[in-house]
Amino acid sequence: MAEEGTGAGVAVLVEPNLMSAVAVEGALRRAGYQVRQQPLSTRPEQIAALNPSLILVSLSVPAASAWIRGLRACPETRHLAVIGYAGHVETDLLQAGREAGADLAAANSAVTQSLPELLAALARRRERRAD
Repeated sequence: MAEEGTGAGVAVLVEPNLMSAVAVEGALRRAGYQVRQQPLSTRPEQIAALNPSLILVSLSVPAASAWIRGLRACPETRHLAVIGYAGHVETDLLQAGREAGADLAAANSAVTQSLPELLAALARRRERRAD
């Protein structure tokens, strides 16, 4: 997929399902992000080296919540914005993502269809935490 705008910075995408990855990557590119797909085996220090402004991770990936906890435990990545996503009926995965430290846990459809609104909600949430 060709790169689009770079105004929003780099987004790291952890999504092994090709069809889902294409849809989420498209939404990120339309929002102005450069997308760097990474496997769940990527260490937090490697994520930090990409200098992302956003991380999206499929909570349907086994061990995704543990990976998010690893990001939050690492001084180089604990400040990064993380959105976890899963199917709207996978409420246990969405809850596990929140408990692991995702700033937002959203349905797949919200990520692909309403990313600007999710990003606005994320910004408001992170702003409130900073106060």
